[in-house]
Amino acid sequence: MITQIPKRIAILFKLRQYFSPGTLVKLLVADFDSLKGVHFLGRKFQSDGNITLKTRASSLITLTGRDFGTLIQIFCDDEYEKLHQITDGCRGLRVADLGANIGMFSLWLFLSGKPSEIVCVEPMPQNFELLKLNTSNLNVDLRNFGVSNEENEFYVSFNGPGTTIFPNSTSQSKEKSVQSDLNRIQIVDIFEHFGEHPFDVIKMDIEGAEGPIFADSRFPNFVKNTKAIVLEWHTKCPYPQTNHEEWFKKRLEECGFEVSRIFARENQGVLIGFRSIK
Repeated sequence: MITQIPKRIAILFKLRQYFSPGTLVKLLVADFDSLKGVHFLGRKFQSDGNITLKTRASSLITLTGRDFGTLIQIFCDDEYEKLHQITDGCRGLRVADLGANIGMFSLWLFLSGKPSEIVCVEPMPQNFELLKLNTSNLNVDLRNFGVSNEENEFYVSFNGPGTTIFPNSTSQSKEKSVQSDLNRIQIVDIFEHFGEHPFDVIKMDIEGAEGPIFADSRFPNFVKNTKAIVLEWHTKCPYPQTNHEEWFKKRLEECGFEVSRIFARENQGVLIGFRSIK
């Protein structure tokens, strides 16, 4: 049963600048219970399959029910609009999409701006398959690994909607690493892998690994020539112990950025650091 029609129409009104009329009709008549999160197209859709949407640029994006919250966040809630304003749509800039997921930020950036290239980093195998599909006609460089301030690896087991992570340091993971249902996730040292100040713009949503990267003594040189950083911070990261938002804000300011809050919740938030490059 279709619910919350006025809210649905308001969301579709915002999506119209990015997606084709056919896609808007598809979303208008879809059977979903609410307009947020995993129930966007209903419980059956969440567990049983994907949906493909067509953009006005004729590119396609395939996503699952769990991805609709991110779609609304990026395309409707204007989470990255300040980045767009500061960088003129990242025109001619090299962008790092760290924690690219299925590629919605990169797609939004290509639809709304003019980056020269985006490097998409995504460690999770299921996400990476959709990322490849969704960016197949975009100028992107795909990297199937995670980033931190040191090399590491862990194993992931996908059990339907659930995901179990086995750190490589545990005997449990070593025993299970030979099982075919586990996926090895490689973590690279971001500073060694990409070298000194490689990106004009960095979007970072890496589920807690941002702490060790920001705390590393190599971080200021890594972002020396970076024009803007959009950071999603998480309280589950090992650095700092308290006052996460304030700690990340101070670290960005130490590196020469002006900092603004995009949003903050109890366990996570988004900051944007920006500056002019002479």
